[in-house]
Amino acid sequence: MSVQSVGGLASGLPVGEIIDSLIQADRRATVQIERRKELTEGRLEAVRTLNMRLLAVDTESFYLRRASTFNARSVTSSNSSAMAVSANATAHVGDYRVRIDSLARAEEQATAAVAADAVFSGSLEITVGEGATWEHHFAEGSSLADIAQQLNRDASAGVTAQVVSAGADQQRLVLRSRATGAEQTMVFGGDLAAEGGVLAADTMQVITSASDASATLRIGEDPEHWIESTVTSSTNTISDLINGVTITAQEAGETFHTVSVDNDPSAPMERIQAFVEAYNEAVTYYRANSSYDQGNKEAGVLFSEGSLRSGMDRLVRAVSGRGGADSGSITSLAGMGITLNRNTGLLEVNETVLSQTLAADPEGVRQLFIEGELGSRIDQGIKGLTRNVDGVLSNMQSRLSSSIGDMERRIEQMDARLAQRRQRYEAQFLAMEKMISQLQSQERFIVGQIEAFQNMAAGPNRRR
Repeated sequence: MSVQSVGGLASGLPVGEIIDSLIQADRRATVQIERRKELTEGRLEAVRTLNMRLLAVDTESFYLRRASTFNARSVTSSNSSAMAVSANATAHVGDYRVRIDSLARAEEQATAAVAADAVFSGSLEITVGEGATWEHHFAEGSSLADIAQQLNRDASAGVTAQVVSAGADQQRLVLRSRATGAEQTMVFGGDLAAEGGVLAADTMQVITSASDASATLRIGEDPEHWIESTVTSSTNTISDLINGVTITAQEAGETFHTVSVDNDPSAPMERIQAFVEAYNEAVTYYRANSSYDQGNKEAGVLFSEGSLRSGMDRLVRAVSGRGGADSGSITSLAGMGITLNRNTGLLEVNETVLSQTLAADPEGVRQLFIEGELGSRIDQGIKGLTRNVDGVLSNMQSRLSSSIGDMERRIEQMDARLAQRRQRYEAQFLAMEKMISQLQSQERFIVGQIEAFQNMAAGPNRRR
C-alpha cells in the first residue's frame, strides 16, 4: 500500500506532502532541462518558419528568372464588336490591320410544316460531316417533340433540335449541327428520311449553311504593293493569322480594323512587387527573432546563430548589389526604383519609377534579372540557406532536432529515476509509520499494565 494512500496515520505527519517536496527538490535539474528543451523548440519553430518564408521568396524570384515574365503583351482591337483579341508572350509589338471576312456557322435545316398532332415511327440516321453515323429507332406514336428530346439528350447525334410553330396547328423540326465549320453538313437517312418521311431530303430546307470563319491580314498602305494573307477556321477562334495573337471573330464586314500589340508592364510589375513583399516578410521575421532588446535585456531565439546571420547578409548583398557584366541598361534594383532601407533592412519600391521603367525599358529590366544574373544570385543566396542537404537552415534544423531528442531522452531517464526514488521514499516512510505504530501499541500496553498494577495496589487501602 502506498504511504500516500494512508497518510501519516501513526506519526501524524503530512507524508504525501513531504514526499512531493522531496521529489520536487530532486527534480530541479530536470526542470532546467525542460526549460532548455522549450527554448530549443521555440528556436526550431523559428528556423522552420524562416525557411518557409525564404522558400516563398525563392518562388517569386523564379518568375523573375523567366523571360516570359518580361515579355507579357497587351493587345487591343479598334472594333471590339467585330473581334475580341488576346496575346501571349510570343506576339510581336506593333499594329496589324485585320478584316473579318466571315463567321464560322453551324448548319441549320428545317422540316416542312406538319400537323401539330402528327406522330411518326421508324429509324433515323444522321451523319454530320466526316463523323460516324448516328442511328435511333423511334417507337410508334413519336411526336416531333419526342424526336427533338432524343436528339438533344444524345450528344453523339451531333445535332441539336427544337420544335417551332409554323402557323395554326402546324409545327416544324429545326435541326442544328453542334459544331461550326464548313464541313458540318447534316445528312439524314433511315425510315424518317425516306421519300414521304418527315426528314425526306426533298422537303428539308437549309436555313443556315455551314461555313468557316475567315480573316484577312493586310500589310502595307499602298494598294499596289500591300500584301494580304487570309486564313480560315472551323470555329470563330483564329490563332494563326498573327503570331501569338488569338482573334475571336464576332462580326464580319468589309472594313479593316487595327489590332495593336504592346508591352504589358503590369505582369512584371506584379511579379516584382510580389518578390519585394515576400522578401520583406522574410527579413522582418528574421530581424524580429535575431535582435537584442537593450531595454528588456532579451535576445531573440535566433540571436546567437552566427552562420544564419552570415547567410542572411549574403542574401542582402545579392539583392541590393549590382548585376553582372551583361546587365544592360539597368544594373541594379535601384535603377528601377527599388532601394534597400539600411535601417530596417527592407526593400522600398517607388512604384512610379518602377512603372515608368517597365514601360520604357522592359528589355533592360529583363536583362538585369536574366543575362545580368541578378535573379540567379538571389536564388543562390536563398539556396545557401534553404538547401535540403547542406543549407544553413537545414543544418540548424538537424542540430536542433537532435538536441531536442537528446533532452527528451534525458528527461525520460531522470523521471524514471525519480519514480524509483519516490517508491523508495514511500517505502521508508511506510516502514517508519509501521515502527511508530508498533511503538505506540507497546506504549499503550505498558501504560495499561502500569494502571492495572496501580489499581491492584490501591484496592486493599480502599477496603480499610
